[in-house]
Amino acid sequence: MMRMNGLGITTYWGVGFLFNFIMSFCTFAVFYAFGYFIIQNSFFLKTSFSLMLLVFLGWIICQIGISMFLQVFISTSRAANIIGYLMTIWTNLIGATLSVALYQFPV
Repeated sequence: MMRMNGLGITTYWGVGFLFNFIMSFCTFAVFYAFGYFIIQNSFFLKTSFSLMLLVFLGWIICQIGISMFLQVFISTSRAANIIGYLMTIWTNLIGATLSVALYQFPV
């Protein structure tokens, strides 16, 4: 959206990366705090914080890379709408199919 409104390309990619990184890191912090302090799951309690941070930072950077890769192909708001709706419908159909295949009704 910023690029469509005329923002410089270097600033566009920098701001996009920084915003996505901050949002993802906040999500990680809430996820980790909830699992460690509230649920007290052994996954969070027994895994070292540095390893957990390293894995989640790698995961965050991978997600941002995929989103920036997909942004290259979307240059108009119409294309963004169409692709967004198609991805939503497609992923819901895949989820519903997997749900029916894996978790069948008891007989």
